[in-house]
Formats: sequence, structure tokens, C-alpha cells
Amino acid sequence: MTRQIDALEKKGLVERKNLSKDKRNKLIFLTAKGRAIEDKALAIAGKVTQRSEEGITAEELEVFKNVLHKMLKNLT
Repeated sequence: MTRQIDALEKKGLVERKNLSKDKRNKLIFLTAKGRAIEDKALAIAGKVTQRSEEGITAEELEVFKNVLHKMLKNLT
């Protein structure tokens, strides 16, 4: 995750801000450049999601999501 955020930061799309005395605790914000492409990025993500769900019923997606949530819970 850190590498991906680093790459976005290098491109000027996001910035990290310390909002507490703990320097390890940072929030990530879109920059003006990031906000400028936000709608386009969300549209692309929506198309990818639609394509990935083709041929899968709503019930199958619900089961899939439930299993993923259980797996994530097992890891925390």
C-alpha cells in the first residue's frame, strides 16, 4: 500500500499530512491535480467493476462478498 501511495504522491495526485503529534499517523488527501482526474478515475473503476461482474448473479456476488469479509476477519 505504501508503494502505491508513494507513486501517487510522486505524480502529485495525493499528499500526506500529519494531523497529530504522532508522526506515524498520517492522512492522505487528493491534491488539486488528483481532484481534476477523480471523476475519470471513478468512471474507469466503475467500468472495470461492471465488466468483472458480468455473468455473475446478485446472489453469487453476495456470497462472494460474505466469504471475503470472513477471510479478512480471520486475518485481523
